[in-house]
Amino acid sequence: MDHGMLVIRETRTGELKSTVPYPDRRAGYRAVSPDGSHFAVMGYNWVYLWETAVWSDPTLIKCNRQPFVSFAFHPTQPILAMIQQGQSLVKYLDISSGKFTSKFEWGLGDLWSVAFSPDGTLAAASSSSTRIVVWDVDV
Repeated sequence: MDHGMLVIRETRTGELKSTVPYPDRRAGYRAVSPDGSHFAVMGYNWVYLWETAVWSDPTLIKCNRQPFVSFAFHPTQPILAMIQQGQSLVKYLDISSGKFTSKFEWGLGDLWSVAFSPDGTLAAASSSSTRIVVWDVDV
């Protein structure tokens, strides 16, 4: 990230590959999908999701009322698990369509982070109440 641009470089050499306009002042959490096909950045009211093969206009995922605070790519499926500030809810986004497909209400208080196990069979979320929930992933 540099002055409103994503700067894409070759990992091994540092060679500049491309620059892409970044449309937000905030660039919070960032992640690359395990297969390298997608890159996501948490802005203030949006999560921006790019396909790395083309780096065209990103898919925009709107934050309704509260910003997203955490997300995680599923290791083998086109799914992004997302948590919004002040909620006890995990939402699954199908990154192929840009639509939410599932949501899970855990009742643990505000959730802070979400992650998938390396094989994708389990997911976990931590909460402000210092509790963690772990569940089977059925996708």
